[in-house]
Amino acid sequence: MDMIVNTNRSNRYVRSWLDSIDQSDTLIQDPETAKLAPEQFNPEMPPTPPPTSSSPSKRKRSSDMQDGNSITSRPPSKTAMAFRSFPRLAQPDETSSIGSLSMSRSQSQCSTSRRSTSPIKRALDLKFLAKPVLFEDLSDNPLAQLPADVHGLCTRVMRAANKLGVIPAVTREAIEAKMPNMPLMDAWFRPETEQNRRELDAWAECDVELEERAFDKTLARRQFRALVAIKEAAAESSNIGRGELAWNNMVHFPLLQHAVQSTSYSRRVVCEPIMNAHIAKQWLPEMGSDKGKAAKDLVAGGKMVDFALVLDLHKPRLEDEELGKAVTNLLAIQKSQSQTINQCNYEPLGLKPIGVSIETKTEIALTTGSAQLGIWTAAWHRRISELLVIDPATERIVTLPLLLCHGHVWRLYFACDRGQNITIIGPIDVGSTNDIIQIYSLVAVLRELCKWVEGPFRDWLAYAIGLKEKPEEIV
Repeated sequence: MDMIVNTNRSNRYVRSWLDSIDQSDTLIQDPETAKLAPEQFNPEMPPTPPPTSSSPSKRKRSSDMQDGNSITSRPPSKTAMAFRSFPRLAQPDETSSIGSLSMSRSQSQCSTSRRSTSPIKRALDLKFLAKPVLFEDLSDNPLAQLPADVHGLCTRVMRAANKLGVIPAVTREAIEAKMPNMPLMDAWFRPETEQNRRELDAWAECDVELEERAFDKTLARRQFRALVAIKEAAAESSNIGRGELAWNNMVHFPLLQHAVQSTSYSRRVVCEPIMNAHIAKQWLPEMGSDKGKAAKDLVAGGKMVDFALVLDLHKPRLEDEELGKAVTNLLAIQKSQSQTINQCNYEPLGLKPIGVSIETKTEIALTTGSAQLGIWTAAWHRRISELLVIDPATERIVTLPLLLCHGHVWRLYFACDRGQNITIIGPIDVGSTNDIIQIYSLVAVLRELCKWVEGPFRDWLAYAIGLKEKPEEIV
């Protein structure tokens, strides 16, 4: 009997001690983390055994549980306390690990919106934005459907997508040696020209002194081996089920880098990985209803894309110095949280206007990727409209190419400003990483997009901020 009394007294003492901790300086102070009770995230705590009639103290524990008290009469283990304090330790400003500090910096540079807060999962939802984003299939006559500012780009892209002249002629021998059973069409190969040599030279950045013909063949073979390596990495990623981040690192970024480096001879266009770039709160697309406008930070805060082809004005080349200074001066008079040319406060994009946005997916539905591109584009429209000297009510914002990659397959869309809405037209299948010829086709399309960024897109931006006359391609 004395043992039972002493045990109950000890139990009351322990419970009183635990209650005093909860009522004073509890470890879970943040409203968000307070929602996580210890039993919700403590996988190491064994379940409380069912009470039996053999022990009065166990019957007491059962009554405690019935009253909603999840803390048993025994003192908490170190494991329980460790998990209890986990949410607070995970706060970015309190962690001391290098990885967490890096993540904290990325979050501080971008919007505080979180990916998990976005209810927009379908392209259909974008119809309800204040400036709706609509999707439209590409017609049999795309030039009649698209604005004039991308007619030339669309024509060249369609040619490359049909594999016409996408492979340097000097590569044919290497392909035949590597893949002797593959039927090759003459139309796939383009004749040797100075342009071909410049592309190979720009990609390789090689100063090996060889006889000109041999030099071309050497670089062509090196390029072929590089693209075969990308194809093999893509095949392995698909076969073993790699995730999106692994695909980006091992397949997509090497492919994009290859295309950019073989196109932009002066390095005016770069491929920027922007997985951590969130849309800044002030440029989130608003909903059409008053309720949606009031809760705009919950609409699309987490919608991001993976890569962007950007015009590098951070370290402008000689031909872009005037534009770089004009953009810098324009941003200097903005509020500190708005000193960026794009729709996010991600530092690497501050002085790098986005020309082409690229979203990659693995197993997820294509409609989700389309929704992300739509929200991202709507936010870009909202941001760039604040910087223009032209009147968006009378003059349209430049048509933006968008790329959506789903596993191996790449598709191109065009985001067209229709005044009252943004219409995204497409897709055009522009290549795949599961076939070497289609990889050449995809690289050719990416090169055309790079040329467009450092050409028509750059010219439109210079015009839109009042630096130069209206380009001929803009009607």
